[in-house]
Amino acid sequence: MVYRSTLGEEHLAGIPGNEFFQKYLSRSDLSRVHIVKEFFKFCERCFIRLMGDMRCYNYVVDITPGFEEEQYRIRVIDFDQQSYKGRSIIYLPKFFMDNGPVVRLCTELLIY
Repeated sequence: MVYRSTLGEEHLAGIPGNEFFQKYLSRSDLSRVHIVKEFFKFCERCFIRLMGDMRCYNYVVDITPGFEEEQYRIRVIDFDQQSYKGRSIIYLPKFFMDNGPVVRLCTELLIY
């Protein structure tokens, strides 16, 4: 959809990563293990597809309610970051400071 010089994108289902970290990560009913597993899978998908610059505002967390617990899926929303650069660290979201809250959660759960 275009209005004058503004391009409106289709709405993506999910909560932006930065909002999810601020509002949902501290909830007591949150399945922390599922979040950690999904973030690991997300890191691998970014590396395989060469999706660089995956700071927390470039992806959404899609929450699907289930009978026993919620399921989480992290999806990229900024596809213009797909490219090839020489350093592989660019494609791993765990190395961006903006993703610090979920990286800290991962290290907490991996220690025990």
